[in-house]
Parts: sequence; C-alpha cells; structure tokens
Amino acid sequence: MTSNTTLNEIIGCSTAPQKRETELAERLQEVFAKDIDRRRWDLVLALSAISGIAPSAEVVQEGFLHFLENYDFDSFCKLKDITGVNPALPQEVVHSKYKVCIKQGTIDEHDAKIIRKLQEVTGIKPKTELVQEGYLSLLKIGKWGGLLELYGATGVKPAIPDELESK
Repeated sequence: MTSNTTLNEIIGCSTAPQKRETELAERLQEVFAKDIDRRRWDLVLALSAISGIAPSAEVVQEGFLHFLENYDFDSFCKLKDITGVNPALPQEVVHSKYKVCIKQGTIDEHDAKIIRKLQEVTGIKPKTELVQEGYLSLLKIGKWGGLLELYGATGVKPAIPDELESK
C-alpha cells in the first residue's frame, strides 16, 4: 500500500459519484431480489419510493419463476401488481407445470384449480396434445370425474381414440 492510497480505495468504495450511483443501484437490486423472495412487499415498495429505483425486469422475472415453481399464485399476482411488470416466462417452464398436474393420472379439483390459475396468471394454455394424453390416461384407469375436471379447467374437448370409438 502506498501513501497515495485513499481510504475509499482500501474499503472498495468509489469516490466518483456516477460509480457510487451504479454500485447503489446494483446493491438495491440484490435487496429487491431478497425482499421479493421473502414476500416483503412493503419493503419493496418503500425502498423503491425512497430510492427512486424500481426492481429491474430481470429481478422481477426471477421472482415470477420462483413463485411459479412453488405454485404461489397469490405472490405471483402481487408481484405483478406492485411492479407493473408482466411475466415473460419460458413456455417450456409453464408447460412443465401443466404436465405435473395432467400426467399424474388423476385430475381432481385441486389440479383443475392449478391448471386454471396457470392459464390466468401466465396467459399460456396447456398444449392440446398434453390434455389429450391426460384424457386417455383417465379413460384407461376409469377416472370419469377427472375427465370433467380436465375439460372444465382447459376447455379442450376430448378426442375419442379410434380404438374406443369402434366399441
């Protein structure tokens, strides 16, 4: 360390105002990410109002993914409401959630509710092929109530397989 080394250099703080603002904005995004993850909406709103900096689109999208993974639709919607950011989720992620509900072989009210909510919050509908596979699975195991639940949740009519139609 030379005698020309400043305290700011030693502790890693910038003396340049623009660099300080950049460091503050980056740190705020880290705090926003943690507060969103913990559902601390009041802190997100307060910090945004005080700092004049909003959570970045990247931080918000990560929040959407986190809540989707945990089927936490209330927090998903709350995040959208307080940030004004629309979810931009990869379709394959959303379809993987549909697959979990539809492919398990039994569709009940709970599964149907999740399917409806997924459509509502993401704007992405389940693939018709997946829904048809769900119908076929339900037919094979005789879960007639599941057929109605799946239809009610998706609006996709079952296509009767040729081998069943001829009977």
